[in-house]
Amino acid sequence: MARHLVIVLLLLLGIAVASGLWLQQNLEPQAERLILAELARRGVSDASLHVVQLGIERAEVEAIRLGSEDELRIERVTVDYSAGGLRQRRVDAVRISGIEIRLRLDEQGLSLGSLDSLLASAAVSPASEAAASEAGETAVSPLQLGDLLIEDFRVTLDVPVGTVVVVGRLEFAGGRLHIDARTEPFTAAVNGTEVPIQALEIEMTAEPLEKPMPFQISLRDPVAGVVGRARGHHDLDASAGELSFEFDPLHFEPEGLQPVTLLPLLAPWIQLAEGRLEVRGAVRWKPGDIHTRVEVAFHDFNLKSLAVDLGLLNGAVTLDGPWPLSTPAGQLFSVASVDFGLQLTNGLVRFRLHADGSIELEQGRWGFAGGLIETEGRLNPGQDSELLLRVTNVELSELIALVPLDGLSGEGRLSGQLPVSLRGADVFIENGQLRGSEAGGWLRYRPDDSVDAMGGGNEGFALALSALENFHWTELELTLNGNTRDDSVVTFHIAGANPDYLDGHPVEFNLKLDAKLADLLRKSVVSYEIPAQIQKHLASFGAGQHQDPE
Repeated sequence: MARHLVIVLLLLLGIAVASGLWLQQNLEPQAERLILAELARRGVSDASLHVVQLGIERAEVEAIRLGSEDELRIERVTVDYSAGGLRQRRVDAVRISGIEIRLRLDEQGLSLGSLDSLLASAAVSPASEAAASEAGETAVSPLQLGDLLIEDFRVTLDVPVGTVVVVGRLEFAGGRLHIDARTEPFTAAVNGTEVPIQALEIEMTAEPLEKPMPFQISLRDPVAGVVGRARGHHDLDASAGELSFEFDPLHFEPEGLQPVTLLPLLAPWIQLAEGRLEVRGAVRWKPGDIHTRVEVAFHDFNLKSLAVDLGLLNGAVTLDGPWPLSTPAGQLFSVASVDFGLQLTNGLVRFRLHADGSIELEQGRWGFAGGLIETEGRLNPGQDSELLLRVTNVELSELIALVPLDGLSGEGRLSGQLPVSLRGADVFIENGQLRGSEAGGWLRYRPDDSVDAMGGGNEGFALALSALENFHWTELELTLNGNTRDDSVVTFHIAGANPDYLDGHPVEFNLKLDAKLADLLRKSVVSYEIPAQIQKHLASFGAGQHQDPE
């Protein structure tokens, strides 16, 4: 954009100063006609300007309007030069005030509207100069620029999601470009939703005379105080380049900074965040193509959303773009707890985010009741989803500890599968089954006297309590059905014997229990430590070892 602006200005200045060399004496109207004729020859017929002064050492032009929709407007341009410099096609200094320019950015690239033809003809090559000379025409090429000061500019950029306005100041001196600017708040239209975007303060330095042009950018959100930095290079001839960027660590607090403060687009999904976040990435561009890669590191991050609550999330995730974002396969993070209606704890999750917003759980491993739960499946936003939980070697004693039933104890291991259906805010387990291991185990139920009294003299009830005082089971099967947020049905089938009852005669029990599984599972939270592979990844993130976009 800066290159386009400078080319247009130098073209105008070259025409104006060249006119002054032969007019000599206050013939500004003739100079205006010459400038306008040259602009028309280059495809810009909608133009107006007023030449205020054409002197030996200074020229001034004001009220410049170019383009059918006033794509370029300048209040005043002042040019200082010397006779010796002009012979070398060089001006000493240019001062510009009140410049406004309108651009459009879409899949075709950057455009100045009706001024694109001017830009296409702005650079005059030696071959074209020779051709013009043979035809008896005078080719006017842009002059070399000494110092440039744009006291105040306003750039309006139309992009697919809305209109961005940037205002600021630009200075070019000693081969170095410096820009201080800020964006105005605006509303972006994203997927049919109006999203307010906060203002940003921008500082940029570049060295346009080098090839490719190196540059540095710093960003600051004046509301949240977030600071970001970027550095890279741009090839002016090829309109291609790349940059890498990073932000200072972000500390989210319940009563302080929140993700929606920085990106209101997240408001429908994120309700509350707490923890530390680091963001860095890289961007590469060329005509017709742009690719981004963003890496986000979570440190002890708690997140509450409409769909899921995460506790103590740790890990680094890579996002590819542009929008809609997706991730490569194999993203890895650890989490102390995740609650989506069914709570799992002490997890290590490998996943992939697809461009349609769905999350593919490639592998999830969760500690539960002394054993392991593994998950796989696909979560589709706004749609019903199916997951399969494979349960391995959970300890019966730890399961019993979750049940509010005094006097019950036992030992043994259970494994099985729990098919899970996510339907809106509800989570259903449908015909989930856990079976005891072949090694068997034991079960004891020794209630207090009040439970004995509940039998009311019922002989069957008394016999059952007697058998369960020291029951050695050979078969144990649990069947689970229902909504985990409400009362679910847990059915027990137990077969075995009590060596102290009926001479160890085999006995079978079928029991049914109504329980709120979500509450039981929530009690199973265990101590959590960040796995070594996650710690190593986060350490490399802090050391700045990131990959550029492919």
